[in-house]
Amino acid sequence: MAIEENTEFPKDYQHEDYKYLTTTEGPLVNSRTKRNASTSQISGNKSNKVVVSVEKKRLGGIRICQWCYKAKPDRCHHCSQCNRCILKMDHHCPWVANCVGFYNYKFFLCMVFNCMATTWTIIGTSYPVLQRTISSPASFDYKIAYFIVTSYILSAAIAILITLFFTFHMYLMVSAYTTIEFCEKKNEEDIPFHMKQPYNRGFCENMRNVLGENPLLWFVPICKSSFCIRTIFSGKFQI
Repeated sequence: MAIEENTEFPKDYQHEDYKYLTTTEGPLVNSRTKRNASTSQISGNKSNKVVVSVEKKRLGGIRICQWCYKAKPDRCHHCSQCNRCILKMDHHCPWVANCVGFYNYKFFLCMVFNCMATTWTIIGTSYPVLQRTISSPASFDYKIAYFIVTSYILSAAIAILITLFFTFHMYLMVSAYTTIEFCEKKNEEDIPFHMKQPYNRGFCENMRNVLGENPLLWFVPICKSSFCIRTIFSGKFQI
């Protein structure tokens, strides 16, 4: 459906992006340009610093959520379970009953890391009991011996699965991917996403963007408000 230029207040969702295409700023303008508008006018520099949108529609329009009727920034997706748009959405986790995205991805990684460390600790500490059960089965009741062996096998299987899951998310973090981007954009025909890597800023910078600036607190489930505010408003860290 074509967009009519004489439509001042379009109501259909097909026209929602027209008002952004006809403006000089749009929804993805750096907030600092508005605060420094008076300073730029005095100095004679009237150029606005516009944040270039990487993800656009097929015809170049700004992405509009058909459910929220709002402009969607890069890496933002609408979750049907939470019924809202999630910034830098990774996936909807049923184990925490919430979406994993920009604000809680570090806490999700810390949870997976602690689960992995706990399972391997259980395997390491219970190995002598398993070894004694196998070497001298007469010293245990067969029911207890069966319980020990079965529990150890299940713990080892869970530890391997959680380790593989944590390794996968570490790969996504150091490569500046999300689970949605890894699954949906790996078969793109025009300029593959994994070859272009528009959000990759290097190994160390990608780690700092998610886990914070202090390496000693990377896997500690805390997040300083100064880091979050600086990430959102200053534009120093890339979403």
